[in-house]
Amino acid sequence: MKSAMNQIQKLFSNTHYQKLEEKFLNRLFDSRFKGKSVLDIGCGEGKYLRLLRESCSSLAGVDMNPLQVEALCREGYEVFLPETLPESVKYDVLLMAHVIEHMSPEALVNFMDHYLPMLKEDGRLIIITPMPGTRFWHDFTHIRPYTPQSLGMMFGIINGPASLRMSKRLVLEDIRFFRDRWCTRANRHYYPLNGNIREKIILTINILLAGLHAVSGGRLGALASWLGIYKHRS
Repeated sequence: MKSAMNQIQKLFSNTHYQKLEEKFLNRLFDSRFKGKSVLDIGCGEGKYLRLLRESCSSLAGVDMNPLQVEALCREGYEVFLPETLPESVKYDVLLMAHVIEHMSPEALVNFMDHYLPMLKEDGRLIIITPMPGTRFWHDFTHIRPYTPQSLGMMFGIINGPASLRMSKRLVLEDIRFFRDRWCTRANRHYYPLNGNIREKIILTINILLAGLHAVSGGRLGALASWLGIYKHRS
């Protein structure tokens, strides 16, 4: 029974949308951004630093949590607090993965204005962020979702009445969407479980839905996040 549950949990973990993001990033950096210099902005516990370290000529991170910065430095990564990051260094790629959804529009504009000058003229900004939806609000630190269209307004790609404007304008060069496995909300792991027949039926349905996501290569499921690649506007 324990072995079967471990296999089920592994299936659920492997069909999480962030697994698809990681696989895509690996392919992207191995093919298009191999040997580039990268700054992981909001690097957190270092997931993307570990993921990309073999693909980059130089890799640095910045995060506002001093404990995380200290821990990553002990692992041998070059990680800074925002106030200690050298602003004169420019990078081929700026990565903002699951960062911008934690900011208000005003804070995001200031955030971009601070970091975009560190991007080389022929460099690329990569943004990964969740799509709007019920699942978005499960993380209580999320402030608001951002869509490709809302960022387009911020960067001035899409005309609109917004008063906030970037000092540097970027254009969307490429985009990719990721899907999470479909899942009935009644079987979320944080809900009380009683082991009754109803829960067993729901678990079976969720296993089948996860299998559908897996065999389709992530094409069948709930739209969960998007990745945008931006370049300087010519």
